[in-house]
Amino acid sequence: MDDPITKYLKDFNGTGYEGVSVKNLLQMSSGIGFNEDYGDPDSDINRYGRVTATGTSQREFAKTLKNSRTPGTYNHYVSLDSQMLGMLVAEVSGASVKEYLHEKIWSQIGMQDDAYLP
Repeated sequence: MDDPITKYLKDFNGTGYEGVSVKNLLQMSSGIGFNEDYGDPDSDINRYGRVTATGTSQREFAKTLKNSRTPGTYNHYVSLDSQMLGMLVAEVSGASVKEYLHEKIWSQIGMQDDAYLP
């Protein structure tokens, strides 16, 4: 939990996510400055929405973000932190997030139908 995510996501060395631990992501305390104001067309969340809508790499977008606080010192919801956790799960498990969640959770709780995860 205390490992820096760059131990597994080496391409994030030198980005705002350098020095962020797995625990920091789970606790939404990455320190990444991220404006979640949906009413501001220039906010980070709206820029992220455009990245997603156009099929541009979310991974490359995440690399553009900067720290605004020391990781682990302040809890602040950052939508991209969830995506970073997904990238981490995929890298460490060798499976897509969808495959991993199906194997470890969905199939274990006896669900009748497949889950949908875009």
